[in-house]
Amino acid sequence: MRLRSSGFLKWSSLPPEIRHMILNTIVDLKNPRWADLASVSKEWQSVIGVRNMAKLKLQSPSCFDGFEKIVQQRHLVKHIYLCVELPKYDCTLCKARTRTPSFSRDSSIISHAIGKILSILSTWKTQGPLTLELNAVSCKSTWHDPSHGWVNGTQLCTCHCGHQPVDSSPIPPLSSTFQSGQTVVAAEREEAIGMVLPKTLKSLILFQHSVEHLTQSAYQDPSYERLRDIRNRLDIQNKSSRYLAQTSLRLEQFFVSFLINAGDFLAACRKEWTWEHLQSLALSFQGSGKHHQEGINSPLLSTAKVALRMPKLETLVLWSGDRGTTCAFIYTRNEYCAQVVWRGTWDLDISQEALKAWEAVAALYSLELRVEHERIQEVIRSCGDAIHHLNLPCQIIQPTSLWQMRVEEA
Repeated sequence: MRLRSSGFLKWSSLPPEIRHMILNTIVDLKNPRWADLASVSKEWQSVIGVRNMAKLKLQSPSCFDGFEKIVQQRHLVKHIYLCVELPKYDCTLCKARTRTPSFSRDSSIISHAIGKILSILSTWKTQGPLTLELNAVSCKSTWHDPSHGWVNGTQLCTCHCGHQPVDSSPIPPLSSTFQSGQTVVAAEREEAIGMVLPKTLKSLILFQHSVEHLTQSAYQDPSYERLRDIRNRLDIQNKSSRYLAQTSLRLEQFFVSFLINAGDFLAACRKEWTWEHLQSLALSFQGSGKHHQEGINSPLLSTAKVALRMPKLETLVLWSGDRGTTCAFIYTRNEYCAQVVWRGTWDLDISQEALKAWEAVAALYSLELRVEHERIQEVIRSCGDAIHHLNLPCQIIQPTSLWQMRVEEA
């Protein structure tokens, strides 16, 4: 007996919704050469091509030529991830020696890469929002992995990330900038945060893994002492704090972790300033645990006084996290209520003075202030764990970077 078949189901016979779901699944799976399927038809281009162009990853300098040639599809680009690969660096734990690390060399590479991408973007005439994410990494070669905690492809050592001031031409509306990395940063790369920020910038997220989270192998390297001294001198100068405080005046979202301390930021804020646009603010501070109670209540009070000059503020976070302990003071506001939440592995007795100051902030919007305490029961093994379990209402670090941190620190 022969079975008769009417043939395969035609693509055009499927409902548009089903075809759209199939095309999006193709993009989600990201099988080899999936992006080439955009050339099948205009319909496929409208889904696969659009999603392929929405987020571009550039690894300088090889990708710049192709990026510069993008013309007709510029309006599709929403997110650009620039990853600057720095030369391999030497350490004293390896028998084979390479050239001594040159921070000025790395700064030049980073400066050139950022300058190049801003130069290209200055020719774009698109009006839509655009996010530029910056990252720099220096990878050690595999032949001396064991000396640095690499086991079966799992990295336990740190990456180097930096940023260098560059000249900036007018560029399309840059809505967000992310800078992240587990870092030890040379002085010449940290002084002014990294770039002349465009006026169209709405959101700035800066995350620098603190020096305290270096692996044991880094502590054994004599060059670490020099880096630590450089950072200490920078902390005294407070150049970054002043620059960032002034920049925050024109932002809608501003989240900075470890690069500067909350106290330094608050000290850099002038009494005559008003943050007309700021809606969300997140800052990190040093110290977590009951023995830091007095030191924490002070910035809570200072922050409330500054918040009185932030008329659009809806979210404010002060947080700290390290191995074994983490905490966060979280202020949120909507049209119905305002509340502060203390969330952490330990309880803070918020001073009456600080509470009254935050009640004054809520009163600006004719709201009563609710106060809650939430205890974190999970074991905090690393800074990445701390961020994960704090479950903050704002994104202080890119999800991919947070995942990588937790893997490396596990």
